[in-house]
Amino acid sequence: MSEEKPRRPDGVGAMAVLSFLSGLYTIYGSFNGLNGDIARAFGVPIEFLVIIVLFVLGFAEVMTGFGLWTGKSYAYWLSLIIPIFVAVYDLALTSLYASAPSELKLTSNYAPALVNTVGWVIWLFICWWYLRKPYVKTYLGRSKSNMNVTISDSNL
Repeated sequence: MSEEKPRRPDGVGAMAVLSFLSGLYTIYGSFNGLNGDIARAFGVPIEFLVIIVLFVLGFAEVMTGFGLWTGKSYAYWLSLIIPIFVAVYDLALTSLYASAPSELKLTSNYAPALVNTVGWVIWLFICWWYLRKPYVKTYLGRSKSNMNVTISDSNL
């Protein structure tokens, strides 16, 4: 007997689409050097900062979106972990912009970086709140409800 997969909750569908689009944008940014100005100003190797970190995060976000859409169990943990990494990355980037010397003329980029950081922190809390709901865990195969064993007095 095969167990039927529950219907995808609407919130999971929305999270899947947002994760997928965010991942594509992050991958696009990794190739176009959206954060290259801060890397060059501080002497951080651009290949490490932009290509590796952003591409890996973007690819993980795309995989998370796909996993959420199809109900894969790996998407549960990726959806909880990736916003933490992105929020830490954005917080570090914001602090770099804020601490940049005025001669580098990077202070105009501080406000967008701060808004991005705040947005990812809010997204982090939404993910942690929503994905821990029982019906979402059931859809993603992380619920213990399908593993319940009833113990009767006769089995003792």
